[in-house]
Amino acid sequence: MSRRLLLVDDHPGTGKAFASALRDWSITHVGDADTARLLLEDEGPWNVVFLDVHLGGEIDGLELLQERAGEHPETTFSLLTGDGSPDIVETARRLGASYMRKPVDVGVLRAWLAQL
Repeated sequence: MSRRLLLVDDHPGTGKAFASALRDWSITHVGDADTARLLLEDEGPWNVVFLDVHLGGEIDGLELLQERAGEHPETTFSLLTGDGSPDIVETARRLGASYMRKPVDVGVLRAWLAQL
């Protein structure tokens, strides 16, 4: 069975980079939290969900994490952002999510995913 990764990031280049680096994963890339909500509800389960903190739209990635992380215990969540604010890092940890800064080092990303 293929490992499934949902990437929620409003930058198309991030999706291309993930797809290129993680060819052994089935990756779905969406650019907004509203679409991610639908996929989390209707297309699960997901092995991993990466959420960019700063998204356009009604809510951002941090709010989506707060809203959905507890509803999907089988899913590993990680915040993915260029913002290294201590508040964001602490919130991610409190909600059981990890945190990766952009740009993501491909080797670090692969090693992190291999541990799951």
